[in-house]
Amino acid sequence: MKPKKHRWGLIICAVAFVLMLFYLFIGGEAQMLGEALKSFKIEYLFIIFLLMIVNWGMEAISIHWLTKQVHPAQKFRHTCTTTMIGQYYNCITPLSSGGQPMQAYYMAKFGTPPAASMSALLVRMIVYEIALMLYSAFVLVAKLGYFFEGQNTILVILALMGFGMNLIGVLFFFVVGFWKKGTVAVVHWAIGLLAKIRIIKKKDEVIAKTDKQLDGAYENMRFVMRHPSAVIGSIFLTFIQLTAFFSISYFIYLGFVQSPTADYMTVLASQSMVCMVSAMFPLPGAIGLTETSYVMYFKNIYPVDRYADISMVMWRLLTFYAAIVIGIIITVVLSRRFGKAEKTVPPPKTE
Repeated sequence: MKPKKHRWGLIICAVAFVLMLFYLFIGGEAQMLGEALKSFKIEYLFIIFLLMIVNWGMEAISIHWLTKQVHPAQKFRHTCTTTMIGQYYNCITPLSSGGQPMQAYYMAKFGTPPAASMSALLVRMIVYEIALMLYSAFVLVAKLGYFFEGQNTILVILALMGFGMNLIGVLFFFVVGFWKKGTVAVVHWAIGLLAKIRIIKKKDEVIAKTDKQLDGAYENMRFVMRHPSAVIGSIFLTFIQLTAFFSISYFIYLGFVQSPTADYMTVLASQSMVCMVSAMFPLPGAIGLTETSYVMYFKNIYPVDRYADISMVMWRLLTFYAAIVIGIIITVVLSRRFGKAEKTVPPPKTE
C-alpha cells in the first residue's frame, strides 16, 4: 500500500484556513484583533507549546507501548515519527480515517511487521475511544447543569449524540470480542434482510468484507485481553494526553483575559464537548462544525464574544494546522529518503 496524496483534504483545509482568517475581519474589528494579540500574555504561550508536546508525546508513548508487546524491536524514534504522520493524515481525511493506514505504511518502511503495527494501532484506537468516553462522561456529569443553563440546548444534544456514537463504537468491539458467533449471526441476518429489500445488491461480497472486518475486531479484542497491563497503562497515558489537549484552551483563555472568571473545569468541559460534537462530522478535521461549536461553547466564557472568535482561531492554528505543517514536512522528508533508497537498490539479475 502506497500513501495517498489526499489533495482534496489539503485543499479543504487550506480553504477553511483562509475563510477562518477572513471571518475575523467580517465585523470590521481588525483593530480589536491587533489589540487582543498585543495584550496576550506571552508566558502562557510557552505553557501551550509544552502542552502540545505532552499531547503528541503521550500519543507516541501509548502507540510505542502497545507496539512493543508484539514487536519488541520497535524503536521509539520511529514511533514518534510515524505518530506525527498519523496526526497529519488524521487532520486531512474524513473522520480521521487516514492516520492509521499511513502510520502502518511508514512503520513497515522502518521494519515493523504490518500485522504487528495494525494490531497495535487498532487497539490504540479502541483505547483512545474508551478513554475519551470515560473522560467526557466525567466532565459532562460534573458540568451538566452549567451546559443546560447557559449553553445552546442543540449543542448539548449534539454532544450527547457524539458521546452516544463513541459508546456504541466501544461496545461493538467488546461484543465482538466476547460473543463473536452471535455477532456474526446477527450481522449476516441484517445483511440478508437488506438484500431482500434490495438495499444491498452484492450480498455475498458484502458478507465476505464484513466477516473480514469482524475477524479484525475479534483479534484486536484478543490483543486487549492478552495484554491488560499495557492497555490499562495506555488508557492512563490517554487521560494525561486529553487533559493536556483540553487545557490548551484554558491557557489561551488566561492569556487573553485580564481578570479570569471561568474556572478550569468549566473550560475543560467545554473543550471536551467541542470534541464530542465534532466527532460526528465527516469533513477533514470536522471543519466548520468544530469552529462553530467552539465559538458557541466559549462565548459564555469570554467577557467579549469577539474574543471567543480570536481564541478559536488561535486554538485551531496551534492544535490543528500546526500538526498539518509538521506532518507534511516529516512526510516529504521520509518520502524522499525512502524513494532514494528504492532507486539505489540494484535490479535483479537476469540470466
